[in-house]
Amino acid sequence: SMIEHVQSSDVLEKCTKDILSIIKPTEDDRNKRLHVIQEIVNSISLVGGLGDAAVKPFGSFLSELYTKSGDLDVSVELPNVSGFSTSKEKKQNLLRELMKALQISGVARDVNFIPTARVPVLQYVSNHFGISCDRSINNYPG
Repeated sequence: SMIEHVQSSDVLEKCTKDILSIIKPTEDDRNKRLHVIQEIVNSISLVGGLGDAAVKPFGSFLSELYTKSGDLDVSVELPNVSGFSTSKEKKQNLLRELMKALQISGVARDVNFIPTARVPVLQYVSNHFGISCDRSINNYPG
């Protein structure tokens, strides 16, 4: 009947709103991610020769389609030295240095460095903000 139909659509709508409120990032979630990006900027300053590197979040963070539990994808973009692309080996070495910087500054836990991935990546969880981070080098989608 019509009445049952109306009730079920109300239930569905409430259910949808509940789900969205659980997964939709709040201002606080956004701020936490911005703080984690700042932690990354700070850790880069501990690594020699990365002074001009830019930290660029990408993926779901930019599209605002991330969920509270989602990973934060960040690329450390090196200044382009006259068109040379950065070798995989150099990326691995830099990520290794960045891993040391994270460990020295104590901002990360569950650190996992995957040098042999197609795109070498450094994964960790921010101690202060509980956010998982995947960090790569020169991996920003142009």
